[in-house]
Amino acid sequence: MLISLGGCEPQVGGHVAANVAGGNTRAILVDVLTKLLPYIGYPRTLNGLRIVNEVTQP
Repeated sequence: MLISLGGCEPQVGGHVAANVAGGNTRAILVDVLTKLLPYIGYPRTLNGLRIVNEVTQP
């Protein structure tokens, strides 16, 4: 939901980090964003992918 709102990137980063700490993988998070693409639009999906990539960097 935060990704679909836009402008909430810092909060999304926190949620992504919490998901990774809780056991979700980068692949699962990317899969969720891919499924949301038709609903939230391509630009917001790209923003979400950027955040996932930033947070899950080794």
